[in-house]
This record gives sequence, C-alpha cells and structure tokens, in this order.
Amino acid sequence: MSKFKEFAEYVEVKTKITGVFSFLTALVWLIYSGKTIDTARSLVFFAGIILFDLTATAINNYTDSNRADREPAL
Repeated sequence: MSKFKEFAEYVEVKTKITGVFSFLTALVWLIYSGKTIDTARSLVFFAGIILFDLTATAINNYTDSNRADREPAL
C-alpha cells in the first residue's frame, strides 16, 4: 500500500467532503448576493479548513490507537 493511500485512510479523506461542501455553499451565497470574493484569501481559508480537519482527525485517530494498544477490549 502506498504511503499516500495509508495517509488518506488514516485521516479519513473521504469525510472531508463536509468541509468542502460548507466552503462551496458559502462561495455560492457570496456570488448570488453579489459580494466581492478575494481569491487569494479564499484559497488560504480553504487550505486552512482542510488542514485543520486533517490534523484534528489524525490526532484523534492517533490517540484512539494508542489507547486501544494500552487498554484491553471490553
């Protein structure tokens, strides 16, 4: 298994659709309401959403796997 595929499974990339969907919904609303969109800031914000979500999931999975190794299953 490739390292990227392992990473994608570990951080559950498939579940990141909620962050992408909320971002796209906000963009559609801004376009619909005639607001100005700063492309550079929007891209930085999008990257921040994804990186925060990936980090939170990775930390959660790491602590869960460590706890599972130390504690016996019920």
